[in-house]
Amino acid sequence: NILGDEQMKHLFRWLDERKQDAERPCFIACPAMLFPRRMQAPDGIGEPGAARCDGWEGYPVAMQALLRKVCDTRLSNLVFLSGDAHLSCIARVQERGAVDSPAFWSVHGSPLYAPLPFVNSANTDLRGCETVTLPGGGKAGPLTLEVHTGFAAAGAGFALVNAHRKDGRWNIEVRFDRETEVSDPVSLPRTPLPCDCAPAGSCTPLTGVP
Repeated sequence: NILGDEQMKHLFRWLDERKQDAERPCFIACPAMLFPRRMQAPDGIGEPGAARCDGWEGYPVAMQALLRKVCDTRLSNLVFLSGDAHLSCIARVQERGAVDSPAFWSVHGSPLYAPLPFVNSANTDLRGCETVTLPGGGKAGPLTLEVHTGFAAAGAGFALVNAHRKDGRWNIEVRFDRETEVSDPVSLPRTPLPCDCAPAGSCTPLTGVP
């Protein structure tokens, strides 16, 4: 378990408590990026090959449990924050075929200083757009998730996430700050991610809509 059993229990309890106000933004910070997954990850979560991955993909049981819990909880504004891959992107994840299932988000920020190119990931290293199926088990049937990713411009910088409420409705905006430019804000619940699903991993640059 990438978190350890005790910490996973606390996380699941915290997610259950958030259901009392399912519209309020919730943020989970973790070093490893949940989505998008790396190209060397196995096609399905839990398939052979996970042992060569040191992120969530390398702990398929924990990843499956977390994704099922997130889908069962149905929080409207759940965001995972991470920063290990040395690039910036936003991934939108939603259960396929479940109209009432809200999307959740994975926001990944680049480091402030990353001078060594060989340790910096590129867009092509990641499965930007993919469909992932979690195998069923016990009373749970298979769960299929659709992932779509928008990538920000390469370079060092940071991500600025702002959550605010207006007219009784929550909005979460993300900007990526670079040395030479600041991206337009991306409104997570409302802005479609500009991605190209064919072939997978070839998503277009992220240009948010104010």
